[in-house]
Amino acid sequence: MLKLTDIHFDDTMILNQGKFILVELVPTYQTETTPETGNHRIGTTAVVALTGHRLEKIEVFLEAIIPCSPFSELELAEVTFSGFEGHFDWASGEALFKATAKQLHLISH
Repeated sequence: MLKLTDIHFDDTMILNQGKFILVELVPTYQTETTPETGNHRIGTTAVVALTGHRLEKIEVFLEAIIPCSPFSELELAEVTFSGFEGHFDWASGEALFKATAKQLHLISH
């Protein structure tokens, strides 16, 4: 029997003729910190809206350290990802969608 957690998605499978709209970039830190190590940044989380799914938002983790600053809501950018992979993971009895990517690319108009 195929389990939900065994199914992996690429970016074209979840877009449904839509686009990724970059909503926010958030620094991502190691979850386990000690007084000796402090907060160690391990990457960046891109919050994107899927236009083909009524602006449903997902988070995509990138190992790259991308400078993060506030966005103007009037200047939301379209983005693509290299090496995008999404999957479902069980947490607290719920199936949560998790996504990772190697790189984020801004689409200029």
